[in-house]
Amino acid sequence: KFGKGKILPKRDCFLTEEVDSKALDSLADFFSNSLVGEVAQMELEVFQQGLLNPNFGPASVNRYFNVIRHFFRKCEEWKFIKENPTKNLKNLKAPKKKKRLWTRAEVKQFFTLAPDWLQDIAFFIYETGVRRGEAVSLVWSDFDFDRNVVRVVSIKGGIPVERFIPMTVSMREWFLQKKNKNPFLSKPDKNVFVDRTGKKLIPTNVSTGMNRVVRKMDGKGLGLHGMRHTILTELAQSNVSLEKVKQLAGHSSLKTTEQYLHINFEDTRSVLETLNEKRDVVRPFSKKLGSSGS
Repeated sequence: KFGKGKILPKRDCFLTEEVDSKALDSLADFFSNSLVGEVAQMELEVFQQGLLNPNFGPASVNRYFNVIRHFFRKCEEWKFIKENPTKNLKNLKAPKKKKRLWTRAEVKQFFTLAPDWLQDIAFFIYETGVRRGEAVSLVWSDFDFDRNVVRVVSIKGGIPVERFIPMTVSMREWFLQKKNKNPFLSKPDKNVFVDRTGKKLIPTNVSTGMNRVVRKMDGKGLGLHGMRHTILTELAQSNVSLEKVKQLAGHSSLKTTEQYLHINFEDTRSVLETLNEKRDVVRPFSKKLGSSGS
């Protein structure tokens, strides 16, 4: 049955972020005291629509259902149910919002206003393009100062997937200084990013802190994910191969990475004009409209 402390699988085996926990909690509340095997696709569709509200749009609901799909896949795999009721369940259509990129001036202003604990994690995201949840979960053993790389773990379909991010010179100096400043808080199993009291950061608190600073800046539309989006966009537009951007971003497919190209129509026209000049193409003859020719 669904419910507190019932048959729900141990979350630690495939969940890492609070959004995953909230998704399963909402599922358990909606189907309270129901058997997992009794849940039908139609009921899940009702639950899916019921999650929508002015502060929780289609994209947020879809993130919840990515977790819920994995839950039912595991239930099917573990023989709790005969068939996965989410197998044919479709995501809600979410309107694509144009993400607001950070300018250099805005980034500079942010770092003059943000508290030290927020500067740390924002700097790392702005330099590497990692996700908020990936940054929050980092511990000092993930930083290899000999090889100058950082091990980042993301969850794909409930499975941990690791990738390695290279450290720039400025990043290495920043975090070496941070590590040496407080040896006790820099032990291998300690979190790299902590709040002002030295406790592990909660993802939502990071976003709340970011929004507070952005309001002071009057930077409407700016956010933490926008910092990730900014560096990935700059890389994609700087002739860095999409495969390399994909690897850095931790994307599952190139299709996701391609959104960072943001190809401007006038830029494309300029490229074609330049290419045409290099080719030095001259038409051998010009045919007037309405004239006949052989």
